[in-house]
Amino acid sequence: MRNGVPRTPRAALPLAGAYPETRPLGGVVLPWIVTLTFFLFLAGLTVMTVGRGHNGQVAEAVLLSQKQVAADLAYQVRNSLSQELTDLGNAGRAVSEQESAGDATPTAILGLVGAAHPEWRGLALLDPRSRKLLATRGEPVPVAALGQELIDRPTAALAHDPSGQSEVILAAPMSIGDQDHSVLAAATRPRLPRSFDSAVTLVDENGAPVVASGSADVQARLAQAVSRAVRDATRGSDSVAATVLSARRHVIAYARVTGEGLNDLRLYAVSIRPVVSAPPAHPGRGFGLAAGVALAYLALAAFAVHAHALIGPVRRIEREAASLAKGDTNVTIGKPRPAEPGRLAAALEAIRRELIGRPVRDQGHSQLTRVFTARGTLIVTALLILAWSMVVPVLSRSMRPDRVPAEVIDDQRGRITVLADTLARGINDATASLERLARDVRASVPHDDLRRLLVGAKDADGRFRSIYVVEADGKLAARAGTKPRRPSEPLPAVAGVSQANISGPVPIVVAYAPAADGLVIAGELDPRYLDDRLDRPGLGTVWIVDPGRRIISSDDGFHAFGRLTDSAVDRAVDRALTGVHTSRVYRDSGPATIVAAAQLRPVGPAGMLGWTVVSKMPADQLPLPVYLVRHHATVVGLLAVAGLWLCYGWLYLVGVRPLRVLVRDAERIAWPGDRGMVIYPRVHNEIGSIARSLEVLRLRLLGIRSGALKPPLSGRDARLPETELMAKIPASRPAALMYSRRSGSDSGS
Repeated sequence: MRNGVPRTPRAALPLAGAYPETRPLGGVVLPWIVTLTFFLFLAGLTVMTVGRGHNGQVAEAVLLSQKQVAADLAYQVRNSLSQELTDLGNAGRAVSEQESAGDATPTAILGLVGAAHPEWRGLALLDPRSRKLLATRGEPVPVAALGQELIDRPTAALAHDPSGQSEVILAAPMSIGDQDHSVLAAATRPRLPRSFDSAVTLVDENGAPVVASGSADVQARLAQAVSRAVRDATRGSDSVAATVLSARRHVIAYARVTGEGLNDLRLYAVSIRPVVSAPPAHPGRGFGLAAGVALAYLALAAFAVHAHALIGPVRRIEREAASLAKGDTNVTIGKPRPAEPGRLAAALEAIRRELIGRPVRDQGHSQLTRVFTARGTLIVTALLILAWSMVVPVLSRSMRPDRVPAEVIDDQRGRITVLADTLARGINDATASLERLARDVRASVPHDDLRRLLVGAKDADGRFRSIYVVEADGKLAARAGTKPRRPSEPLPAVAGVSQANISGPVPIVVAYAPAADGLVIAGELDPRYLDDRLDRPGLGTVWIVDPGRRIISSDDGFHAFGRLTDSAVDRAVDRALTGVHTSRVYRDSGPATIVAAAQLRPVGPAGMLGWTVVSKMPADQLPLPVYLVRHHATVVGLLAVAGLWLCYGWLYLVGVRPLRVLVRDAERIAWPGDRGMVIYPRVHNEIGSIARSLEVLRLRLLGIRSGALKPPLSGRDARLPETELMAKIPASRPAALMYSRRSGSDSGS
């Protein structure tokens, strides 16, 4: 009994049992198995990607090009119809804001709208609820296609007449004074470009043509295939796709026309093109197979080397060390050849001999044990895999590039022409909107009303950064938006557009239209409007250059009014300035590039600018077989480097480094040295188990040094005195603490 607490008998526990054998699943071999699995998977991926090509009858680059053609067609139709919807809403709003609009008849209202927009084939004003026609102008407008739903925002519908002709019906709500809302409707037919060698058409969800351009013979022969492709598109989720009619080697690509107010149209832009180029052969089949087999061989060889040099010897030493720690001094310690396991086995043998009373001296290490180490083996195998990850991409670069299919080159020319036409149409529409606005601008209009008119026009048209009125002497009468950048000088008395500067931080493009009383209304185009028009996938880098070859805009970073630095692009611009829209493959320096250029057509105000749209796309961005092999080889090379960094880093942290530390600790206690430092396991695997056994042996050697144990030790004599577990002491409250609490309660009372 001690301090009033009864003492319980002490439980004995052998010291060797205080080190439980705990290790994760797999032990020291697990990181090597994971590493082997990763590189074998990468080898299979190399064979599947680098060695597998496109097996279709048409080159994948041609399919992609046709998809982009269809997407460009849909984009142009969307921009055209969206602008017409905006113009219809603005036209109704402009008429309703006139002072005489309240007394105007429906026919007079349509007359005002038709005078401002003569491009619409027919106009109609109808009651929004009963759909009763209030007035019509021009060709009949089939308003029944709008349905019976309430029209509270600009919308569009598709109408078919009995003769098979189709047209798009645009509708927008409008209100005049205190009268009930009316619906202004217009009939229009989208326009398709004629700049492609392929036949292009606009069809509805049933495949029926709405507008066609190109060879009617091709359309007639492939009408059934087009209808089937579009019906498949309506059932699927893809908005852009391409299919091959194998019997005739035609590519049919389609893209849906989407946009605000246009989704109910269910229109599809379709491109139909015969393919004349032969399917390209895939050059990487044997290369991919050889690269994958080489990587698999390296991975298996590395695993075999590590299994022989590290995994197997460490597992054997773990069993021998555990037997020695349990008192079996007759255990035979093997002599593995690899460096660290061999040194560890020699240290264990020295400890065993000291336990039986036959100590030996340190014999040193041979030069082989210093060269062929676990770390050296790891580095050598890592360098071999690293060399593979570098050689495969380098060898893929030595393959001769394929010729770019003629269909792709022609499509680039057609696409850059469509882009130039879209840009010119946008500039012409911006000038036309200023002309319509100029009809309400005169000197007698109060300044506040004039500014309100300009603000409304700018908000309704997002193409301008500022709109302002200029007097005859060049002074500013009113403006809306940011401060004008144009120099203060008179503007021409005819509608047009001009480039106001050839230097400075931002290009200034001004559209203008004459108004009454010598006034001119002008609008500066927002540079972002030009940049956004150029952002089309598959064209590469696109520039707008003026006649002096200064850069006006680009879809990539650029310095305003900078010069083109590529001689191939300069030559393409030279040809475009002669009126020839061009697209060629240039191989002047470095990889092949496709350069296409088209000048803005000299039609309308946009032709006054003399701009040229030019694009440059490296051929290696096309999905041609050689370039696909290069891309895939680069990817698998990077994956090999990443896997090497992660897997071999893991191997070093849980295998090689703990083993090297353990070898130093074993040699420290095997021969007379510092045996006072505790050996603790750094990892929970076979190496950690050896460390626990060495700690038991260290304590046993300390017992021999202190005289508590005397060699030779064998069997039960090799065990240390048993340890004792102290009985649990029950918690009790200290008397001093009880006295202080009692004193505090007495003083409080």
